[in-house]
Amino acid sequence: MFSEKLNKTRKERGLTAQQMADKLGTGVRNYRKYESGDAKPTFDGIQEIAKILDVPVDYLMETGLYGTLARYSWIREALNPIVERYLNGYNSENGQSHSVSELDDAAFGEIASAIFAKVRVDSAAERNQITLFPKIPLPENPPEGTSGSD
Repeated sequence: MFSEKLNKTRKERGLTAQQMADKLGTGVRNYRKYESGDAKPTFDGIQEIAKILDVPVDYLMETGLYGTLARYSWIREALNPIVERYLNGYNSENGQSHSVSELDDAAFGEIASAIFAKVRVDSAAERNQITLFPKIPLPENPPEGTSGSD
């Protein structure tokens, strides 16, 4: 839910409700309504909030891959080895030592999105055409061999 994601992300970024309200040019009382779910910002407002918090709009709205990750926790578990392999390559190239366990949901989603975007482009280039992957309905329960615990 947007209000909960907004509250959690603001706190993760170390910002107060007053600071957010100031950055948005609104009163703190109005801003708190966004976090309580009593009011919703306009789409332009959501874009500005995402910019301030340095997260994609999809992350705040839990749409796209971010929504899928939020609804199906077992998918993140299944993606961990792929993202870990990406991070290992990044770490080797840049002398860093990041791990999947350090990533918040927004960072994990951004890396997973980038990996999937590259796979789609590379696959399309090999076939000399651009196609979109079909939408595949996801089961409510995780596949065998994964834990589905949150």
